[in-house]
Amino acid sequence: MLKQLRAFQALDVDGDGAICHTDLSNALSNPYNGGGGGGLLLLLGASDVASMISAADLNGDGKIDLAEFQHQLSLYAEERSREEDQEGEGEQRHRSSSSSSSSPSFSSVLRDIFRVLDADQDGVLCRSDLRAAMAMCGESLSDSQLDAMISAGGTGPTAALDFNAFSRLLLHWLT
Repeated sequence: MLKQLRAFQALDVDGDGAICHTDLSNALSNPYNGGGGGGLLLLLGASDVASMISAADLNGDGKIDLAEFQHQLSLYAEERSREEDQEGEGEQRHRSSSSSSSSPSFSSVLRDIFRVLDADQDGVLCRSDLRAAMAMCGESLSDSQLDAMISAGGTGPTAALDFNAFSRLLLHWLT
């Protein structure tokens, strides 16, 4: 719960208790210097930010409050658990947003972010992909720090994060 609150507060750049389009844009631009640094926003774009807000905005006010943020994280955790169960049974299934909803699911937004970060489009985030992503956020990490991020995703001795490991890493950080 505390991790979720801290993550929410990091995205609520103006501190008004809700994540709006401007907050998320600023956080994605460069969460370490208050925005303006390019970051993931250069790769995702304003329409992606609007989709992220829309996916989690349950009351339609154009913002994400803490309860909506926590709800979205719990839905995503449930979705990831179902996907992992299905993969454990040998079923390979790509989840996409529901046809009854005009908003993308959190999972589909996360997949889009993963694809953006996967610079060489090989389906995994290797050390160089993570180094570039962290540089967009204003962070310069050593090889050992990057290796620790990869290991934290539960990939064992591999030197890269696939989407499932990337998702586990984020869920671990947020929950």
